[in-house]
Amino acid sequence: MKTLVSGASGFIGGFLAEQLVASGHQVSCLVRKSSSLQYLNSLLVETRPGSLEDPDSLCAAVRDVEVVYHLAGVTAESRSGDFARVNSQGTANLVNACLTAGKKLKKFVYVSSIAAAGPAMDRTPLREEHPPRPLSLYGKSKLAGEEAAAAASHAFSVTIVRPPAVYGPRDRDILTFFKLIHSGIKPILLGGERYFNLIFVKDLVEGIALSASKMEEGCEIYYLSEERPYSWTEVMQTIESALGKRALPLPIPLFLLKTISHATHFISRWTGKSFPLTPDKVAEIEQRYWICDISKARNQLGFTAKTALEGGFFLTAEWYREQGWLSS
Repeated sequence: MKTLVSGASGFIGGFLAEQLVASGHQVSCLVRKSSSLQYLNSLLVETRPGSLEDPDSLCAAVRDVEVVYHLAGVTAESRSGDFARVNSQGTANLVNACLTAGKKLKKFVYVSSIAAAGPAMDRTPLREEHPPRPLSLYGKSKLAGEEAAAAASHAFSVTIVRPPAVYGPRDRDILTFFKLIHSGIKPILLGGERYFNLIFVKDLVEGIALSASKMEEGCEIYYLSEERPYSWTEVMQTIESALGKRALPLPIPLFLLKTISHATHFISRWTGKSFPLTPDKVAEIEQRYWICDISKARNQLGFTAKTALEGGFFLTAEWYREQGWLSS
């Protein structure tokens, strides 16, 4: 089957491209001029130049494909309006290109985020039928992308996937915590225990590919995650175990994170450089329950995450060491 993957040069997209090639699909990857091809050069894929902000390039990219996997987007703003410009309008541009030029298109899979739904109110996990309540500009932009995709479901089958926190080899977000614990520091967030679901990247891409095989009419949404949520304490302890380290707990009050985030936000506006800790991100960190129910994906797609956190963190730590991402 002819497929197009946007965001294939990124963390999740690169693993998805590998999964699709291994499954025998004919894979094309939408890449910008600035995209790194480090993990694509060894794959039998075609690269197609294009940008979510250039509708003409998107029409050329989707012209002969049967399935589009849309993962491209931004998770941090270097310029004000990046979220709206790329995640919202960029997704709408790709959807419009599919409607205009995707004459063979049968399926559009949009990889969104749990941030589009917002946090759970309590220990009751989020389900797909719950009304979305995104907190952050990022979450709101992903929800707008979902709406753009769903609006095209009269023309082709649409699936929206909402993963929670994703980790694994090549990921630089959770690397921060591995580095801290490797150096002997274990961050402990004050203000009460927090719970969230996670998923190992290879389990996620299997679920994404599985969701594309269901050619239902209209639009369906699925949470893809490991079955059970984890507490912040469990996650930090599991990183310790994966690294074979015992780190000194460092309590971190939320007001400190807020202060730092406002400072980096100011610097970002002046320099154009994005920082992972923003006021929006702190607003999400404050929430106690980023948890979801995967029963719909299990029942309708036959999806189960094979990798428990302990094994996934061990594999991740091993890869970080092999690549020299953790200092000795």
